[in-house]
Amino acid sequence: MLRKFFKGIDYYFFIPMFLLMGIGLLLIYSATLETVPSNTRALGFLTKQAIWVIFSLFFFFLMASTDYRQFPRFSGHIYFFMLVLLVLVLLLGRRTSGAQRWFVLGPITIQPSEFAKVMLLLTLSSFWARQHQEAKDLRTIFRSFLHIIIPTLLVFIQPDLGTSLTFITLWLASLLIVGTKAKQIIALGVAGLLLAVGAWHLDILRPYQKKRIQAFLNPRYDPLGAGYHIIQSRIAIGSGEVWGKGIFRGTQNRLNYIPAQHTDFIFTVAGEELGFAGCIFILSLYFILIWRCFLTALETEDTLGQLLSASVGVLLTFHIFVNIGMTLGLIPAVGIPLPFLTYGGSNLLAFCIMAGIVQSVYQRRKKLSFR
Repeated sequence: MLRKFFKGIDYYFFIPMFLLMGIGLLLIYSATLETVPSNTRALGFLTKQAIWVIFSLFFFFLMASTDYRQFPRFSGHIYFFMLVLLVLVLLLGRRTSGAQRWFVLGPITIQPSEFAKVMLLLTLSSFWARQHQEAKDLRTIFRSFLHIIIPTLLVFIQPDLGTSLTFITLWLASLLIVGTKAKQIIALGVAGLLLAVGAWHLDILRPYQKKRIQAFLNPRYDPLGAGYHIIQSRIAIGSGEVWGKGIFRGTQNRLNYIPAQHTDFIFTVAGEELGFAGCIFILSLYFILIWRCFLTALETEDTLGQLLSASVGVLLTFHIFVNIGMTLGLIPAVGIPLPFLTYGGSNLLAFCIMAGIVQSVYQRRKKLSFR
């Protein structure tokens, strides 16, 4: 059975992904070590994440062995199920720190918006696989916009600005992939900026979201509030210098200067303890993953496979760029996890499913020819 799972896997993709998950476990353990002698808490986080890694790898191989060309048959059901999940979490989900994004099922916490990324990827790719010849038609573009705007709004009101931006990025990338005119995409981008300005002045953005943007522009205006994470993450990453302080030896980390560092700010642990060299190694692994996604898209002979592989590459790029950018203070903090490194099962499982879809495309990228 294992031989069946591993057959046809792109090891240039799988090995970097597996290494990133291993590094993630190490960084999570380090980030959750307390300053007291007992490390029970850290072992608890490590054990939970390790279980999610095993579970996620199973789904990676399961998706890789599934023929991706079957997905369009179920795209309507997938889209409906996604909307049901996003509505239910608003009605029945757990509220934490003013956000209602999670289902609690005993010891397991599920974040539906993470799985919505996978479902929207599948349904939007299926839509464009059928309509790609009409990619320059404004009516088709508008229909694709309607496809993403409902889940985007449902996620935005949780509130989850980061995932909302992810959905919009996925839509814009799909337009580019199917060959929509550049001037149309630019016009949409300008319209988006105008909407963002309107959202600011009409108080559609929450106060804490505005503070994060203000902290990005001037972290010192609220150094103990909205600007605290940015200031401390810069200090942590910079203090690692070239070779880092050594794993488990980060002072910013161990003294808990950055709260919940094992989540969206996990890269600060890498910067402080592994240094510039370790960060470059991590970024190199990410580069290989993204390169293999786009290479698979280029080698694939059907539109659906191209859309799926390239879209996963875009989502990886977006998450990595935004997450690392916010830890360096180059982008406002919007709560986007770092793929395969950030603590949390929902995001890890979602990206492993997406990686498995890319592998499904990779194995079937060439059409059979009978000569």
